[in-house]
Amino acid sequence: MLKIHQPDTFLDVEDTEHHIYIVNFAKLFEINIQFPLLVDIKKYNCDKKITKDTKALFYHHIIHELCRYILKISQNKGHKIVIYYNSLDLKNLEIFNIFPEEDIKPLLSKIVNSIGKYLPIRIFETQHSFYYFIGSGNGKRLEIIIPLRGIADRCYSDYTFNKALKFSEKHNLTFLNNTYFRQLKTKQLMFS
Repeated sequence: MLKIHQPDTFLDVEDTEHHIYIVNFAKLFEINIQFPLLVDIKKYNCDKKITKDTKALFYHHIIHELCRYILKISQNKGHKIVIYYNSLDLKNLEIFNIFPEEDIKPLLSKIVNSIGKYLPIRIFETQHSFYYFIGSGNGKRLEIIIPLRGIADRCYSDYTFNKALKFSEKHNLTFLNNTYFRQLKTKQLMFS
């Protein structure tokens, strides 16, 4: 059974049967990430085209907010947390007024894939929109829940920080350090 949190935003839902807390990346980006990101893009004059500096700002804001949000909700829930990503859910964003949508969506997909590969964050990338997922009947929803559960059951007990530290150095993400990773990994392991 899905329990919708913050029904006015559809930011996250809780699958009470499988003990999974599912965060809608598109809404998290729209509500919590894009405006601080836009402020920094303008502040550092990165609003002309997507450069290495612009990408670093994207990485910084997305990773920082994802980690902050996961740490915040993991304090209140005893569930595994999965980030639900579908690029079609990224609609009517303010950032599309600065950069073309056809440039931003592939960039966000690349960033989300990198996060899932290098950080102890469970990412579920799917072709189904979040609204399709929550609005589907039990049969259709089960088609999505089964692979999502596979992601949720991924254990990070053997996770090492070497790849993450190289990743953070490559993208100049100075806030990502051993202490930060340990805190995030501990929270994810607690509910594995």
